[in-house]
Amino acid sequence: MTIGIAASGPSAGAAVRDALLGAELLGRGSIKGFAVFTVFDPDGAPQWRSTQDGGLGTLALPESWASAQRAAVISSGPNRPEPLDQFLPAASGRGMVTGHRLPNSTTTDGQPLNEAVLRGMSEGSLSQDRLEELLCMTPELDAGIVALGADGTLALGNTERALRRNDLGSFLHCGPSGNIGILLNTIYCAQGDAMSLAHRLGGLALSRLEGRPGDIVHLAGPVPIRAAERDFARIDAQGTILEIGTSNPLTLHDTTRVTVLYSGADILGDEGRLGSAETEIFAAVRDGQVQPHAPVASRSAVVRRSCAPSKV
Repeated sequence: MTIGIAASGPSAGAAVRDALLGAELLGRGSIKGFAVFTVFDPDGAPQWRSTQDGGLGTLALPESWASAQRAAVISSGPNRPEPLDQFLPAASGRGMVTGHRLPNSTTTDGQPLNEAVLRGMSEGSLSQDRLEELLCMTPELDAGIVALGADGTLALGNTERALRRNDLGSFLHCGPSGNIGILLNTIYCAQGDAMSLAHRLGGLALSRLEGRPGDIVHLAGPVPIRAAERDFARIDAQGTILEIGTSNPLTLHDTTRVTVLYSGADILGDEGRLGSAETEIFAAVRDGQVQPHAPVASRSAVVRRSCAPSKV
């Protein structure tokens, strides 16, 4: 498995979703394949959604899951052994366990590592020290664990074997707004190494937990596209794209697929320029309207925000 993410706090479901979407937009590698997404519902019972291929775009997450206060996901390339929930076990009153590499590897007592971690969360939490003890008991297993307790506490770590890799990324934040933990490997990003990517994804998640404007913009439906001196997208307060401008006249021609939001395009809000597009959006164009493709990663882009809005 190439990435595991867990979060607790307000809109933890949205935080985990945005971090995974960010990985699919910014990264290249074994992603957009299998995925298992888990939340605790309002009664504290675990609920799962899974897919063998297509990543976030084929999970069909209920809208209500965005506001879940406990959430986790594990994802990698396509087509993994069934049942898929073996990769993200969860239990009421205990918690949920995600991770990367092979978190379901069998320990010396014949039990999957992630299940052993879940059993250790009998009081609804697991300390960082206790997780490290469990990982030290099986140092040559190829696994990393992110353990989210039912009480919202979070711990993460890698076995000694996994720590020897040169493609690891990790992020851990625990604060008053909530907790977020990420482990990843073999996801490659043009903007930096695996550790930089993990921190960028953590920032996307934290924006949701802290109630700040998100750094992902999206097409919710057809929008007008027009000629402009500079490439831009105008968005509303929720990050929905309202209008696109392009300095390339060929982009205005009717077509089934073209880059409608170009890398580095200005992102504009009511207060002026908010930042620039860090990834691109491909879509169809017909009669002066952008017609977005269905998959969420095809109609979304990550934004590198400016320190403060500037007038344009």
